[in-house]
Amino acid sequence: MNRSKIFLAFLCCSIAVTGLSNVAEAIYADKAKTIEFRAKIQTRASFRTEDSSGFTFPEVSAWDLVQHRNIAYIELMHDLKDLIPEVWYLKPFKWADMNVKYRLVGRFLFEGVYNYGPQQFQDVRNAFPDIVDDFKRDADLWEGYADFSRGPLWIRFGRQNMAWGETDLFRLLDLINPLDNTFGGLFEDLDDRRIPIVLLRTSYNLGNIGPISSLTLESFWNPTSWDNRVSPLAPYGTVYALPAPPPPPGVGTRIVEPDKDIDASRYGFRLQGVIADNYNFSLCHYRSYLDAPAVQIVLDPGPVQELIYWDNHVTGGSLSFWEPHINAIIRSEVAWFWHEPVFVPEENAPILFGSLAEPKIMKKNILRFSVGMDYQAWIRPLNKKQMFTFLVQYFGQWVPDFDDRMRQAAPEFPTGEFANIEQMEQTITLVATTTYRSGTIVPQLAVAYDPRGVWFVQPQVNFIFEPFRFLIQYSSVTGNQTSFGFFRDRDQISVALTVLF
Repeated sequence: MNRSKIFLAFLCCSIAVTGLSNVAEAIYADKAKTIEFRAKIQTRASFRTEDSSGFTFPEVSAWDLVQHRNIAYIELMHDLKDLIPEVWYLKPFKWADMNVKYRLVGRFLFEGVYNYGPQQFQDVRNAFPDIVDDFKRDADLWEGYADFSRGPLWIRFGRQNMAWGETDLFRLLDLINPLDNTFGGLFEDLDDRRIPIVLLRTSYNLGNIGPISSLTLESFWNPTSWDNRVSPLAPYGTVYALPAPPPPPGVGTRIVEPDKDIDASRYGFRLQGVIADNYNFSLCHYRSYLDAPAVQIVLDPGPVQELIYWDNHVTGGSLSFWEPHINAIIRSEVAWFWHEPVFVPEENAPILFGSLAEPKIMKKNILRFSVGMDYQAWIRPLNKKQMFTFLVQYFGQWVPDFDDRMRQAAPEFPTGEFANIEQMEQTITLVATTTYRSGTIVPQLAVAYDPRGVWFVQPQVNFIFEPFRFLIQYSSVTGNQTSFGFFRDRDQISVALTVLF
């Protein structure tokens, strides 16, 4: 790898970002400040801090560049209220009393590691130029929607993000938008991984009913005939692809995405409010698509690995409240996943066991839940001026009708066997943060622990000197090859320079 080229590329991107430093706030196009422009421009480089091992392909060495992502979000927001005429034929509808806004966000992305990173990644690009060239760059209307509101009614239509859950690091109820795991996966923040989709969203504030205040009914509908996006898979050989051996010769792959049919649409409903001015609750039911596709091997006429994006119904709720006895916010979520596809190798891929039986995908009801606490405390020896904020969460998963043949659909190294799944799976997470020097230095530590023997640790420091943000982050996964332990050879250090205006 030519490190001088890498340094030069990162330096050029940094200079380009720095050139915008004289702009420190949003730009308005009119005196009334109804037309607003904003932007976020970032260059991010990541270096692997250990040699590849196991099924990771291509293999790279410690301190090889594995990411140089350059991304820009250009945003336009326009409030149309002053442009709505009050004409006689619209007066009965009180049209002029309605608030109307729209927002457009363009995203421009280029990943440079396939051009000037390690030769191994350049070879992947040379072997699959169409796939990688399409994967490494993008120019898209990332978000684009309009808001309409009048009184208790609010409507938003267009390509957008929405999150109904309250968890950090991992999702539970927040499964409506697909996730982009192709540019970092576990190592990236959830907010940066959601993929906007076309949604019609509504909410109606019913007001106060008895001890419940701000009782609100929400709904959404994603017309899949317009937009059937799902969580993309990182192509084999790209940096953050799932570590797996290459498919045997003659075995093809077929990706089955949702039909572009109205019957395949996402939809959902949620009721939320506040009880006794303290207990924030929500109850919801929705239909969406799982981030990870179901897997089966069929004969057509030879063996073909099918990756099927399956719809899933979820019923659940959340409750959060302030607990004065311990000075903490308690957060909880629970969700029942109806008929979720599971991986049983003997059923999904009988050909692997010498059987020509027709493969089938088994489904199970799964209960998932989380309990968390947000707590602030002084640690004077570390910070005399600001408190530390701790976010602790416990995630659980229980399969009532458990089949002990269930496995994770990813092979362990070096045996190639599929990793076990327990009837009760658990994960504990911690996020700790504070600030120094009037909020300009923000250290953070994120930790996730699976009791089956897997650790994820991610310390970082963000230096904020508006409009600049400079991030240094280290990510490490250690332990067994279960859950996120499959990425145990992906330890990396990342640096990112961001400018906001």
